[in-house]
Amino acid sequence: MDERDCRLLVELMRSPFDSYESIGRTLGFSGKSAKQRFDRLRDVGILAGFVTGPSPESLGMRSVLAVYLEHPIRCDIRELRPLPGVVWVAETYPPAWTPLFYLRDGEDLPKDLRTYAGRLPDRVLDITPQPETRAGELSPLDWRVMRAVMSSPRATTVELAAQCGLTARTVRSRRDRLLREGRMFAFPAIDSAKEDGAILYGAYVRATRASDLPAVHLPNSWRLNTHQNPPAVFLYGFVKNYAEARDAERRLTGLAGVQEVYFTVPQGTYAANERLARWVEDRIEFWDQIRRKDRSIRRP
Repeated sequence: MDERDCRLLVELMRSPFDSYESIGRTLGFSGKSAKQRFDRLRDVGILAGFVTGPSPESLGMRSVLAVYLEHPIRCDIRELRPLPGVVWVAETYPPAWTPLFYLRDGEDLPKDLRTYAGRLPDRVLDITPQPETRAGELSPLDWRVMRAVMSSPRATTVELAAQCGLTARTVRSRRDRLLREGRMFAFPAIDSAKEDGAILYGAYVRATRASDLPAVHLPNSWRLNTHQNPPAVFLYGFVKNYAEARDAERRLTGLAGVQEVYFTVPQGTYAANERLARWVEDRIEFWDQIRRKDRSIRRP
């Protein structure tokens, strides 16, 4: 994997729905070259597809990472997906296993987590951003568009429109807004250990104050998301080897105002796709029931 491969993967994280031509133009090469690299990364197993679904805010929930460090947990990490509330489970370097849970206010991690994993997590991180105003319920069309995107994340808007029964323009507008406003997540599932060469890393960096966030940056790194409350940034970048990865973590930890750093090199993400799909179907059914009820009331 080389620098251009890493830039392509970062661009897919930043703009997961952009065309090959758009991504290539951003990176300074052709759309054909972008697709060839995309296909090669998929064929060697570095790019294992996309993880998509509703954000916790869309469901009135919060997102919590349970981090297992250094020592393997008892089971195959993919076996954690049936646990209540699990959205995805990631494997990373340094050795860590991180299931992400969606939880209701006042709800704790499931008691069965200790039984499945053999022990409690080493760290628990609530990474839910606190918006200035509480977001409202998504519309029926929003949920339909999200369902189509989840089934085919890289499909064209024309293909998605055929699934939704909407126009391509409507699908593009709603899909892009859902992603922009943080109501839907979509990111490539990456395994950097599948090939030698450059290494892609990710870092969740929490700062003391929002004014400290602009200084959170390293060479060859890009911001994906920035939260004001709590002040935090999701950063992705690439380095030449694991020694440089450890140095990048130390440099981030040493930046002024940085309170906490969770640094990882992705080595596989396994989504609870059935649960994510069920949550979306439940919202679509909720709106269908309201529509049926309205029709029955208006019927003479």
